[in-house]
Amino acid sequence: MKCEKCEEKAIITNPPRCKKHFNEYFLETLQETIDEFHLFTKEDKLVVAVSGGKDSLALLHSLKKLGYDPEGIFIDEGIKNYREKSIEDLNLFIQQNSLKLKKISFEEENNFTLDEAMTTKQFHACMICGTLRRYLLNKYTKEFDVLATGHNMDDEAQTVLINLARANTELLLRGGPKSEPKKSFTQKVKPFYYLTEKQILTYTLINNIRVDYGECPYAYTSYRAKVRDLLNKEENEHPGTKKNILKNYLLLKKRIHTEKSIVKVQRCVLCGEASKEKICKACQIKKQILSKKNS
Repeated sequence: MKCEKCEEKAIITNPPRCKKHFNEYFLETLQETIDEFHLFTKEDKLVVAVSGGKDSLALLHSLKKLGYDPEGIFIDEGIKNYREKSIEDLNLFIQQNSLKLKKISFEEENNFTLDEAMTTKQFHACMICGTLRRYLLNKYTKEFDVLATGHNMDDEAQTVLINLARANTELLLRGGPKSEPKKSFTQKVKPFYYLTEKQILTYTLINNIRVDYGECPYAYTSYRAKVRDLLNKEENEHPGTKKNILKNYLLLKKRIHTEKSIVKVQRCVLCGEASKEKICKACQIKKQILSKKNS
């Protein structure tokens, strides 16, 4: 198949582009998303949540290409025989691109790794990891205007379906390419909202970004993995399914925005961080895990 823009051979089919024109498409789509949703400007102090995986490193790389000046923040969950490789790739990338990076670990902050938490059999791995990562990212990014994550079109379409299937109305309404600005929370944005996982993978390959494409060893146990496989099947049979889900989700969210309940933010009595409850979810999880671990 030929590139839609020239006579060169296409390296990807959606859209059909050669290496040069795919890079242009990727950066144009990224900039258009930033502009359409007013995610941030070049004057904003921007930090990217990085893991050393393809999405976060591609985001750092492409933002630098567009003239932004992002810093990185890395959370080490403590997953043996998995996280070590991504830390190695991340350190190399940071060194090659002269970027600033802040490193935080579950073990130092919580007195347990994710692996240790799983031995207590108190919660699902994704619940522990997601809750504590969000907590730490917010705690250590207060000096920044915006926190960008590498969530892509696949991730976001999956999230819409998961929240619908589980009737998570509040979480459903909080989705989208950016969070609402709140005094106690760093605003989160998703610049890859309209770029697919395959496109991001292609970007890392043709730009020689060294990453480990392995999946988290806990991922296969998640409900998300099942939704991912179902959605990929639909996308193969009906191209455009994922983008249609997101486009229509945003229209639905806009229509019911005025009816959304306002959640009062307070301070956790244990750690002092922002919370919807007297004791934040992160402290609840840590307390239960440490209690089981030390018993």
